[in-house]
Amino acid sequence: MLGAKRHLLAWPLLTVTLSCSASGTSAPSNAQSCVVATTSVLVNAGDTLRMKFTVPASSTADILSYEVDYLPNPLVSGPTLSCQLFNGDRLLGSGPCNGHFQSSAATLRLSGAPLIDFSTIAAGTSTGRIDFDITGGSFGFDGRGTVSLGHLITTSTGPSIVFEASGTTSPLELVSPSCR
Repeated sequence: MLGAKRHLLAWPLLTVTLSCSASGTSAPSNAQSCVVATTSVLVNAGDTLRMKFTVPASSTADILSYEVDYLPNPLVSGPTLSCQLFNGDRLLGSGPCNGHFQSSAATLRLSGAPLIDFSTIAAGTSTGRIDFDITGGSFGFDGRGTVSLGHLITTSTGPSIVFEASGTTSPLELVSPSCR
């Protein structure tokens, strides 16, 4: 047809290398845990992206900040996800994936940050794990995550997080019924 408009959608090619193993700690019985060995993996509703980490001891920290880099899949509505923070297999707290968990003993509160028992994190003895549970939609994830410690202060413009230390993350894992 002459004059017909064509709409093209540009979506970067996603390449991934996954190293799969049988169901591991805290994985559903029908799931496999796959280490994300290179960049870019597409995760879908029902999948869990797992970030294991350690942080140094800090007597003043009351905020655990985290981030994973991702782009929503424009072909699917969403994504929607929730986050769970663990020390080993012990659930410390859960809530929206807004980038922060806060000590329940903190004197200042960061709006929207789930409150948790911060004792093992502050002591630097936590075998931390954040599970990003994808409950809807899908997204392209680039294979990287970060975690850090800080504390909240009040400024003239409102609450502000003061960075204290970076944590160390292990290779991220995809927990899914099938490693794609």
